[in-house]
Amino acid sequence: MKQKKMQNKSKIFLSIIVIISIVIFLLASISVILFKNSGWVYSETGVLEILQGILLLFTFIYYLIAFLKYPQAKDSMITLFFAVLMWAFFLREVDFDKMNLPEILTFILYGNGRNITLIAGFSIAVIGAIIHFNRYIQQTRSFIFSIRGLLVVLACIFLWLGYIFERHLDIGCSELFEEGSELIAYLCLLSSALITKDKASSLR
Repeated sequence: MKQKKMQNKSKIFLSIIVIISIVIFLLASISVILFKNSGWVYSETGVLEILQGILLLFTFIYYLIAFLKYPQAKDSMITLFFAVLMWAFFLREVDFDKMNLPEILTFILYGNGRNITLIAGFSIAVIGAIIHFNRYIQQTRSFIFSIRGLLVVLACIFLWLGYIFERHLDIGCSELFEEGSELIAYLCLLSSALITKDKASSLR
């Protein structure tokens, strides 16, 4: 019963996020295609960049919650790996160096400090998996063929499409297609993180 309630809450939250994302992207598309107004859409402080940053932050938080709720899980290092990866994506998406933050925060969130935290996080995840190598070979295989894993694979496909639109396709509104592809990718990752969090909560 408790697990069903958590799953329902996650579904409602995800549905709201998806609806908001669709509405924002449609408004951005109308602005770009019909009114040729792209300043508020594509800039570093544009609506799509902000939305993507929020999605990545939520994804990181849910993966981290899943890891902290049940660190003894057989696939906990996979969860930790994705938590660190989402943190890396979030830090890449947001320009903390331009925010006039206190020096210590700028160090942690940008440049060498950021690199140190990411290397530490990935190292813990990789070393933890190597220590239980045989188990993680099996857990990785299980993850890839699970709904969570398929959502991650789908996210990778859309990120690749975004890269193609950005670097190799010189067509009208290619930047809009790039941002749209990334938006879908991050929604897939958020879905995977929510499933992971609900699974960890049910195992406690």
